[in-house]
Amino acid sequence: MQNNFRDKNSHNMKLQPTSSRRAPNFDSKKVSVSISKVVQNPLILDAIFSKLTLPDLKKSRLVCHDWNDVASTVLGRRAYLHVNKLFPHDAPKLGEASPANDQLMRRLLISGLFYIRKEFVGRFLDKIRSFGSTKIQQIDLTSHWQRNTEYTLPVQACQKLPPQPNLKSLRFQIHSEFRHDQNTGCHEFQPLVQIWLDAAPNLTTLDVVASLYPDLEGCKSLKVLKFEFVTSYENFPNFDVTKVTKMLGQKWGYDYNRKVNVWDSTALVMNLSPTGVKGVIFQYMDVTKDTFFPHIQDLIVHSRRFKSVEISGTAGFSDTNEVNNRKVRGTYSGEEGSFPNFNSEKTYTSLADDAMSKIFRNPLILDVIFAKLDLPDLKTCRLVCHDWNDVGVNFLAKRAFLHANKLFPSKFDEVPPVSDKLMRHLLISDSFDQSIQSDEEKTEVITKAVTKVSESTREIRFVPAQKEFIPPFLERMRTLGSTRVQRIDILSAWERDTDDSIIPPETYQKLPPQVNLTSLGLRFLPSFLYPRTTSCDEFQPLVQIWLDAAPNLTTLAISASLYPNLEGCKSLKVLKLECMAHFVHYPGNLNLTKLTDMLEQVKDSLIELDLHISSSTEEMEPVTGGPIMSKLTTLSIHATDGNEILDFFDEDHFPQLKTLHVQDIHEDSSISSFLDLWRRHRGVQSLTLTMNLFEDFEDEEFEEEIVDLFPAVKEFNLVLTDIDFDGIPTLSEITEPFKTWDLERVSVHVDGVSKTSELMDVLKAMSGLKGAKSAQFWAVYIKEDQFSVHIQDLIMFSKGFKKVEIFGGVVPEIMERMRAVFEASGAPIDFTGGVANEFEDEERK
Repeated sequence: MQNNFRDKNSHNMKLQPTSSRRAPNFDSKKVSVSISKVVQNPLILDAIFSKLTLPDLKKSRLVCHDWNDVASTVLGRRAYLHVNKLFPHDAPKLGEASPANDQLMRRLLISGLFYIRKEFVGRFLDKIRSFGSTKIQQIDLTSHWQRNTEYTLPVQACQKLPPQPNLKSLRFQIHSEFRHDQNTGCHEFQPLVQIWLDAAPNLTTLDVVASLYPDLEGCKSLKVLKFEFVTSYENFPNFDVTKVTKMLGQKWGYDYNRKVNVWDSTALVMNLSPTGVKGVIFQYMDVTKDTFFPHIQDLIVHSRRFKSVEISGTAGFSDTNEVNNRKVRGTYSGEEGSFPNFNSEKTYTSLADDAMSKIFRNPLILDVIFAKLDLPDLKTCRLVCHDWNDVGVNFLAKRAFLHANKLFPSKFDEVPPVSDKLMRHLLISDSFDQSIQSDEEKTEVITKAVTKVSESTREIRFVPAQKEFIPPFLERMRTLGSTRVQRIDILSAWERDTDDSIIPPETYQKLPPQVNLTSLGLRFLPSFLYPRTTSCDEFQPLVQIWLDAAPNLTTLAISASLYPNLEGCKSLKVLKLECMAHFVHYPGNLNLTKLTDMLEQVKDSLIELDLHISSSTEEMEPVTGGPIMSKLTTLSIHATDGNEILDFFDEDHFPQLKTLHVQDIHEDSSISSFLDLWRRHRGVQSLTLTMNLFEDFEDEEFEEEIVDLFPAVKEFNLVLTDIDFDGIPTLSEITEPFKTWDLERVSVHVDGVSKTSELMDVLKAMSGLKGAKSAQFWAVYIKEDQFSVHIQDLIMFSKGFKKVEIFGGVVPEIMERMRAVFEASGAPIDFTGGVANEFEDEERK
């Protein structure tokens, strides 16, 4: 037992003599190792690059090949490749485009570099036709022509386009340049819009910024429609509400926004028409109050049939062009696509230092990095620099306990300074510096460790292996008075049982009120390595003084056969009881009468109860009846023969019970005996069964009994751990009665799988149940040759599932192959390991 506690503490902080700004002597080797380890992780790189601006993202590609590979993928998702810039201006070399990474071709920008002309439209469409059907999913056509020439689009330019079945989104922005006079509207672009609509049978999103009215009859899959009608007296005056309503059709019920530049309040009122329109937005309002106020009542009257009418203030008309210009400037340029000479140490060093320095000074990016690190790496990264230390301290304080004992070496006056932030979670245990040997010195360490409790401390974990350490701990807690500690766990795994190890009564004097203490955990177990002749009754006063000091306690967990007085726990919501009926050299102290009396005291406040009464080797006297748990909605209980409380597990005593978890079903007889204690409960909607080491199957009727007892189950969860599938009937036979449930959600979790047939048996069995299904397979270890031949079967059996997860040991090349197969099939299988080849199998043996 002692070793188990030490294992739990293995993730505690490795103390460094630093404060938040007093960093250690930074070592260049440590810096290189820490940075190298962090920035080689593709997941971390992807998270970093997603936080960068486009200019910084482009620079990061120049650091090294690894950064370029990841950054190119991110850049391809976020920015447009400005194709024009791939071609030099030198006419003889016009066809010699600069090379560019294929990942950057995801989004292309084609524009007029010097001025924008309608003459470019025909050439663009001709080239699109030559491609035929493509995989393009989105096309934006933005026109801001600057010259009012006599050029018009020729009729042949708008001939039919090849079908584009992958095209889901179309956007048209057709503006004139406001700096140039424009005498014509944008109606000449109507055929251009129409041929794209006709070529996109699966279009789901259409966004038009222009006073155009295309035929939408063929847009059967359209889900999102956005129209922005830009009108003014100087440009594009041809806005027609009648055409809009005809285009949309009143049966469609679409909303659309009308963007109007208004200088005349009368026009504002007259243009309001609710026919087919749900919402109207008037932007760039520039009306004097003298002309606006007289028409307020008219506006109110005309707006009543609209869902929304928005009127906003003045803004310059150049904003639209400025926004689009910024978009162009923010796109990726092909001229920057040439890679640096990675063999040049000088170039690499300067670029790397500049990019890393900028990236790793950003607290947001540091947050992303540190959130993905495990505790050992998190501790190491704190040594890199002051900035990393400051951010790392915050994460470390949230995720780990500070082992306070290690702050005190043999010379108690040489205590290293520690950031107060690290005091959030404190661990005080029986682990001491090797120089501290005597009980007196150990007691002094415990006393001084408690003094580290500060205003920042929210959780204390006290793990004494000797009962002698309990009095100094309590004495020092009294001197602290009321604290801000919210949770305390006392885990005692004592090693010695001597005559003089009795805790004196004066130890259990009243504690100061701990009004912030909401969670209390108490676990009293002997170490299995040492004989024990007495029960844990002597700890009853220790439990009681903490309960009396915590008036706002909401969660209590007790692992011991103790039955404290809970009368003062008026706010208790969650109670977890682990009653030990027997242990090696540990006399049982199970008393079901005391247990039900204790539940009586919190019957009107508890909403969750976790009851683990272990099996007893002695003859148990059952008790009858129990309190009515009026608010309890969740019950977790172990299927043992220690639950001999008759006439208790039913609707009368648990009227609000919705969630039931039956744990530790290790054989058929255990679950049958447990179910005999229950009467029909129609309120249980969520049922979880956990079967452990299930090998014996004699009675095949317990499944039907479960269905009879809990007929209204909507969510069913099955957990299988180390099941001998050869020793029981097929899982399909076991789950057959569950098909009568009208389930909404089903999940199965299997821990320990060594055969592909077991995967398929589970999927087949659960696929017959109703509801959305998911499956998790943990600790999978199957040979590749056995797994590969059943891949298609797994794909077939997984079709009825929302998600199937397979976890196990990772062989990178095998995992890559398997993931590719599952992803290509479209199956909902998330494969992250569990399959090995013969070489790894022999090595494992």
